[in-house]
Amino acid sequence: MRVCEMSVLGPTVAGERAPDAGALVAHPQQDVAEVIAVLRLSGLGCLAVVEDGVVVGAITEQDVVRALARDDADIRDDVRCRLARHRGLGRWTVTVRGGDVVLTGPTPDPVECIAVTAIAGSVVGVTGTRFTGHSPLKQGQFSAGA
Repeated sequence: MRVCEMSVLGPTVAGERAPDAGALVAHPQQDVAEVIAVLRLSGLGCLAVVEDGVVVGAITEQDVVRALARDDADIRDDVRCRLARHRGLGRWTVTVRGGDVVLTGPTPDPVECIAVTAIAGSVVGVTGTRFTGHSPLKQGQFSAGA
């Protein structure tokens, strides 16, 4: 996805949106290098993250650096901790390599698969989530065979 201008986020003049004004925004699946380039070139401190016209968050260059600098052991510990907070989900064995989370445990039902994938994907530095013996899962998705 690309950085784009969205006039709906533009500044207002006397309570009315300026017709040609726009704000630079990022998208959830946008390339990290592109986000950093836009932040640096624009001089902005942060970009709104917009999905389907709705602001779902914000990202700064510091956020990106922090996420890229996390080591796998820290990511693993965070995933374990978050899963342990949810009753019954702490039974997964968590392995992390290059930000990719591999979960070993009982075959998850589709609802549990969605929950576990979402929880693991919410940890900063996670690049993907999959279950041992199952197809690799992207954040927020589950395999029909899982």
